[in-house]
Amino acid sequence: MDISVARKYLMERPVFLRMVIRELAFKLYHNDIVRTLTSSTPLKKRVATYLLLMTSDERNERMLDELETESQIEISELLGSSYRHVNRVMKELSDDGVITVNRSQIKIEDYEKLKNIASDLYE
Repeated sequence: MDISVARKYLMERPVFLRMVIRELAFKLYHNDIVRTLTSSTPLKKRVATYLLLMTSDERNERMLDELETESQIEISELLGSSYRHVNRVMKELSDDGVITVNRSQIKIEDYEKLKNIASDLYE
């Protein structure tokens, strides 16, 4: 199939175009989060902010209690920190009863405590 035929066919499909727009919007939102989180703030605050942003909608209203993630390595790369440091912060948050971590799932147990930790980064 010629690329021009595929392009013409797909550009006439509103469902496809909406999906592309949704994906691009998510990537822009995600990049904005990365920019915010890679500032020179303590890692605990950046992790808390990341968890809140990824489980909230655009109006910062709670949307999910759990976050599915491939690994904490993914989070460490996103936040510009080492895996071990992120692991220590996650353990600290878990010990404080703020989150529970199970393999590829992070569950927020105390949303208000997490918001307090994130404080000024999470607006």
